[in-house]
Amino acid sequence: MRVGILTFHSVTNYGAVMQCYGVQELCRELYPGADVEVINYQPKKASRHYFRKHVIEGKEYSYFFKLYRFWSFVRKRMNLSGKKITDTPSLAALGKAYDAIIVGSDEVWKISKIRGWDENYFLGFADASRTRLISYAASSNYGTDYGGREDRIAELLSRFSNIGVRDDFTQQHIQALVSQAVTEVLDPTLVADMSALRLNGRVFSQPYILIYASMHKKDLKVIKRWADEKGWSIVAIGYKVKVADDVYMTCKPEVWLNLIENAELVVTHYYHGMLLSLKSNTPVIPIYNKSKSAKVIGFAKKFSFEEKVRTDLQGLTLESVDEVSVQLSDFSEELKQHIHQSREFMKRALEPVSRN
Repeated sequence: MRVGILTFHSVTNYGAVMQCYGVQELCRELYPGADVEVINYQPKKASRHYFRKHVIEGKEYSYFFKLYRFWSFVRKRMNLSGKKITDTPSLAALGKAYDAIIVGSDEVWKISKIRGWDENYFLGFADASRTRLISYAASSNYGTDYGGREDRIAELLSRFSNIGVRDDFTQQHIQALVSQAVTEVLDPTLVADMSALRLNGRVFSQPYILIYASMHKKDLKVIKRWADEKGWSIVAIGYKVKVADDVYMTCKPEVWLNLIENAELVVTHYYHGMLLSLKSNTPVIPIYNKSKSAKVIGFAKKFSFEEKVRTDLQGLTLESVDEVSVQLSDFSEELKQHIHQSREFMKRALEPVSRN
């Protein structure tokens, strides 16, 4: 069985590469004999967007170090289909080689300024008569302005054998377009075995609070007070935080994961920062951020801790951190059930797959 995965894998985003790795590993776990590849599709529009944002406009020349580290991670950890593909005809030619193609996870069905309308993420290039089409944890976030393309999307998705989405918002909107069942499944980072990414030892040796968010100065003062009271250090990822004892602006994805796993407490507004904290059994305080709220709050509602998503940290004492932070033990049994259901969805989606 040969399986292709189409998702966002070539961006300098920790969550994006982790979710791609997660789908790959989940397929390998369920079907050890399968030949699983990440389709090396890199749309030119998206590549230009990130280069312009970080280098031309942001003058973030350290971005090149981050780009190299992500490039190295992808080539080391993922089984790429081959050379970079940027056009639909090349995708169509490659697609003929697969018994199944999985689109997702991530916001592959969000029509945004970064990628615009790209029919390839609805697998328009694939021949459904010879290849099984599947989505796993695909999401549109809150972006359901399809520009009048609902009929075309419905036509494309009607060719899918199994449709799995990441959140109830996407589930409701996609279900309104198709007749087949649309199943909500967990993000692959929670479902797949990610242990191969673990580093030996600790990247930062002292006990620390990890900040993985853009935060207001007054909230940073609260975190600083907590750290001082406990005798902990403060570590930040991706942002130049003045109160931090160490800042990792362009660290490798494995280092990012190590810093989350070994923190005493994580404060983040990132969806995958929250998920990987929970998976690592690290207490986490999820922070509300408008652009990321759909993912974070959607997951929080699913597991009944939406009241713990903070807009700020004002008024919190160190003693109250245990009360306001989210921990895996709060819903571990319920999460196990959802992990099992998600694994069963993928197992059914891929079995049996044979070349017609």
